[in-house]
Amino acid sequence: MFRKSLPKQCQIKTMSSLRLLLTGFVFLTLLTSCFPDGVLRIRNQSSLNLEVQVNYMEPVYLSSEQSWSKSMTGESNAKVQYTCNHVFTKTRYIEIQSGKTTTLDIVADAGAIRIYNNSGSVISEVYLSPSTSLFWGSNQLEGFIYAYSSALWTVYPKSWDIKVVDIQGNTYYRYDQLVDLDQTVSINLGKLKMAESLADKKINSRSGVFETERKE
Repeated sequence: MFRKSLPKQCQIKTMSSLRLLLTGFVFLTLLTSCFPDGVLRIRNQSSLNLEVQVNYMEPVYLSSEQSWSKSMTGESNAKVQYTCNHVFTKTRYIEIQSGKTTTLDIVADAGAIRIYNNSGSVISEVYLSPSTSLFWGSNQLEGFIYAYSSALWTVYPKSWDIKVVDIQGNTYYRYDQLVDLDQTVSINLGKLKMAESLADKKINSRSGVFETERKE
């Protein structure tokens, strides 16, 4: 049985289609080689572990001085979200240049205050106010700090006044607590002074907005 050969006109059209496909493939290959992937590099310049999320990838955890790199195929911008106890949570949009490495250095812009409840009671309120303010502001604690547990806030490096209230209504204070950049100040409830031995120097008002960030 003999197969009929295609008419000459059809053969020419088929060859032309193949040439077009081959030309397109070569063009795409050349285009890709002319615009190589860019690389995003992130470096943790703070003293604590850093959580980073790029676009919608899984979060990456970087220890102090550790770096992370990712080839950004076909992407010109990257959405970078990051947080750390010594870094306020931020979102940055980074332009990725083709064929180049773009580096984002994340440095500490804050310190932290950790309050330990080493008593048998439960802490129900925590107020953190800059020492220069006349007001305590709002309660910074959502929920409670139970016995032998702790809570941490990211704060700007400066002097802070601290007021803690337990569920029995006992009030404790510490004034002029200095918080340094990239450092955590740890405070035990038992080392705070009670209201009976230290007068309240501030007005119990929600006035004043003090930027703090609960992390733990």
